[in-house]
Amino acid sequence: MSYGISALRVIGALGISFLFIVMLMTAVAQQGVLARLEKAQLTDGYSSALGMLKDVDERRRALPGLIEQERELLGRQADQRYKLRTAEDEFSASWESFVPIARRLERGGLCDLKLPPEPELANYARQLAVWNEVQQCFSEGRMPPAVSSQFETLTKGEGALPPRYRLLSELSGAGARTDGELASVQNALKQARAQSEDELKARRSFSETEVLGTWLLGGGVLIAFPPPMFQILLAFTSGAFGALLVTLVLIVYPNNQINISHSGTPATRTLLGGLIAVCVYIILLGGSAVLGAADAFDEAGANYMTYCAVGVLAGMFSDRVAFWLSDRANVFFQRDRSGADPHPAQAQPAP
Repeated sequence: MSYGISALRVIGALGISFLFIVMLMTAVAQQGVLARLEKAQLTDGYSSALGMLKDVDERRRALPGLIEQERELLGRQADQRYKLRTAEDEFSASWESFVPIARRLERGGLCDLKLPPEPELANYARQLAVWNEVQQCFSEGRMPPAVSSQFETLTKGEGALPPRYRLLSELSGAGARTDGELASVQNALKQARAQSEDELKARRSFSETEVLGTWLLGGGVLIAFPPPMFQILLAFTSGAFGALLVTLVLIVYPNNQINISHSGTPATRTLLGGLIAVCVYIILLGGSAVLGAADAFDEAGANYMTYCAVGVLAGMFSDRVAFWLSDRANVFFQRDRSGADPHPAQAQPAP
């Protein structure tokens, strides 16, 4: 059992040490980001710049899928255009077989047929309209037998215009839809590849944080914390690390001259170190309200290492910090009582 507890303690110590190192790396990276954002005059702030960077990364992740869609649509477009050209050639061939019949009917004044001018006749819809007129005349039996026989041969073969026209309409509609999809994908590709000036500034400002995106260092989760909030986490881990550090000192050097109590388990000492470091952090931010200082610490602008150093020291010497906090409390509440008279004078009766 003792070996198991010892192993757990070693693993816990290693975990706290690793977490503190990751927190420290993130804090240094964040402070560098803030300095570069200020130099680049990107006034939107840390979180807004990070949001722009995530948006750029999201667009970049969509690039492979968009490129694959574009490739597939280009292939489909080429295939549809080839089929459309083939269908147009077949329609034209069918029309060339049919138009002599129509002109013969027109010249003979049969079927009341009058062909439109040549430019208009080049339109597929007008050509189909001529076919339909001749078809109606054929159905009514108003066509000479010789011409009727020729037209009947066309209608029963592959040269009939209506099926050719339906195929043309289907291929044209499919091609238009493909062209629309391709234009949409190409527009999305253009937007995914483009970056604004502010996005480029954000990318350059956060360049050093890319190493923290690996899963071993938290996958970039800590970078997402705004600096003022992250300093709270840094204060807690700094205090826990300081408490762990002094605990190991007591274990390795039992006859030390640090004058620290040996009471409490390593786990409770570590937890106390983290909590008391957070308490000191809050008091430092309180500034004039608690310490009587002229100004409070600026949580977003103060050097990260200031809070880290204070947190480590608070965790190492939590007993002394507790005494210091007690002394601050006495001063604070004594000052609060000094403004009121604890023994107000009794009213004297009127003579």
